[in-house]
Amino acid sequence: MMVSHNRTSSGSVVVFVAVLVALQLGPSVALSEKEILVRLYNSAGGKRWANKYGWEEAAAESDGKSIGKVPKVCSWYGVRCLDEDSGDVITKSETGVTELNLSGNQLSGEIFKHLYDMPSLKVVDLKNNQITDARLDGISEGDDGAPLEKLILSENQLTSLSGIENAPSTLEELHVNENDFTKFPHEVFKLHKLKTLMFTHNDGISGPLPTQFGEMKNLRKLLLWYNGFTGTIPTELGNLKKLEVSAGIHWK
Repeated sequence: MMVSHNRTSSGSVVVFVAVLVALQLGPSVALSEKEILVRLYNSAGGKRWANKYGWEEAAAESDGKSIGKVPKVCSWYGVRCLDEDSGDVITKSETGVTELNLSGNQLSGEIFKHLYDMPSLKVVDLKNNQITDARLDGISEGDDGAPLEKLILSENQLTSLSGIENAPSTLEELHVNENDFTKFPHEVFKLHKLKTLMFTHNDGISGPLPTQFGEMKNLRKLLLWYNGFTGTIPTELGNLKKLEVSAGIHWK
């Protein structure tokens, strides 16, 4: 496409270029819940999942393949939807996903980052898979993000939690046991509303226990068993007045 050099003022050229760029980029269109889940299936090795009911059919439809009737999103394996008014479980809907449980379903690779844009999503359980990147950079607080309350990423192959610091204030529970961390993910210390942190069996961790734990004053449960922390327990942990007796720390 050519840009004309005939211009009457610098302002008109700026406007022309801005319109041209907008036309080339096209409008920003939000993805539907179904589209987000199909992209999750494709990015996380869906063809190798143990249970693909609903996901496989929708992915084929998205690729333009004729496969007959595609199950409603709320009936897919691992997907749970609740009616906003009654709280009842619904299955004959394409929207309203509140919980995603794909634990032990052979997911691999990375999560589709816009998973965290789903407007009703409160619980995500992806433990016991082979996920290397949870794409937490897709998390955002506010009207554009999911109202996450519980995020379970234990027993995967994560080395970073970068992006978790942007989690909404609704997030109260985070499980990241048995991953491949070589240092404690300090982004977690930004989660001042967190009530439960489970961070056990991360053998690659070494060094002293971070004093910043003392800033997480809403913690009720803190599990740090079987990590490689060394040294003494910092006195700052005494600031955690709400911590339950069941919380545990284990030095190797």
